[in-house]
Amino acid sequence: MFLRQANIQDISSIMEIEKQAFTLSIQEKQETFLRRIQTFPQGFLLFFIEPNSAPLGYVASELWSSYTIPHSFTLEHSASKSHSTNGSILYISSFGLLSNCQGKGWGKLFFQEAISSIISANNQISTIVLLVNENWLGARHIYKSLGFTETHIIPHFFPTLEAGIIMEKKL
Repeated sequence: MFLRQANIQDISSIMEIEKQAFTLSIQEKQETFLRRIQTFPQGFLLFFIEPNSAPLGYVASELWSSYTIPHSFTLEHSASKSHSTNGSILYISSFGLLSNCQGKGWGKLFFQEAISSIISANNQISTIVLLVNENWLGARHIYKSLGFTETHIIPHFFPTLEAGIIMEKKL
């Protein structure tokens, strides 16, 4: 497994992963991903099985100083407005895998390695936070197995009216 920082030239691959990983109603726009890459490139990592191959997944993140529920959590939020270079909270804004990579255990491994890489480069991080759809049981299982706990529920967060569950991990 190989990780590398995403760059603007990767946007078509990132958008293909987004298309395969999420239903149309919650897919985020290309502009959102470009802003994430530009705002915190060290926190936007791509996953590869072989070097110089197409990416199989991505993790996008930001550093936050604080957050409020539900206001800090919105789809398509502006990374440049919420990111704080010295923030101690790592917010995982998006995590996606190509559909043919799902269910093989790669997601957990990639997520774990990506988070470790981001934390080792930003030693001020004390908390990791993410938001997951209530019906994504596989993802919730992965996060729980990695030490995340479910801390809050935002009813009707998604356009499909499913709740969003905030999960946290203290380091």
